[in-house]
Amino acid sequence: MRNHNPHALETGEYNSDKKNTDRDDDPTAKKTDWGVVYKGLYCFLGLQISYLTWGMMQELIMTTKFEPTPGAPDGMFPSPSFCVFSNRFLAIIIAYLVCLRVHGTVQCSAPAWAFLPCAISNTTSSWSQYSSLQYVSFPMQNIFKSTKVIPVMLMGMLLKGATYSLVEYMEAGSITSGVLVFSMAKNASHNHANETSTIGVLLLICYVCADSFTSQWQSRIYRDYGTSVKHLIRMMMTDDD
Repeated sequence: MRNHNPHALETGEYNSDKKNTDRDDDPTAKKTDWGVVYKGLYCFLGLQISYLTWGMMQELIMTTKFEPTPGAPDGMFPSPSFCVFSNRFLAIIIAYLVCLRVHGTVQCSAPAWAFLPCAISNTTSSWSQYSSLQYVSFPMQNIFKSTKVIPVMLMGMLLKGATYSLVEYMEAGSITSGVLVFSMAKNASHNHANETSTIGVLLLICYVCADSFTSQWQSRIYRDYGTSVKHLIRMMMTDDD
């Protein structure tokens, strides 16, 4: 039996014991929120599966030699623009339906003109990404994406006034240097034409810069207007067209 003597009350021992007991019995005490964990796992798996599927189909379409036709005598898929259009067309439909289902409206707090810069850069990024596969390998393209760290930091400084530590700059420089070394080693081991390599690298640079601008401009819209992700996607896809 607990000793409820006056001395214990005066010294606070009784109150301390009571608080500890109440904390153990309190159903609102901080515990692991498994709902958040499952949601995070669901988002992670959804993202990975979607990107892997997208990458595989992207490589299949742009690098497979199909049956030659009068419009494509070499048998290669002739139009990266059609791939971008197909992607955007389906995205618009899904975005509209999701906005109506979740928010009950397709209208958002940000004006349409605010989405125009990132819509243009997003389309440029996608077109450059598809087109580059006509000149560089898919693994090479994915490794080159690692250089996006530095452009993202530069765009953050220009568009949002972001600052980064010296360690972050060193990490970005190390990643970029590693990618460049790998790229030069790979090109040296294959007999690629200089013109082809140059076109492929220029398209990859265009892709990385445009994609970096897109992400930072999206972040700026979030900051300035508080727009939801669903409305952001819907407006970007609509402005693309």
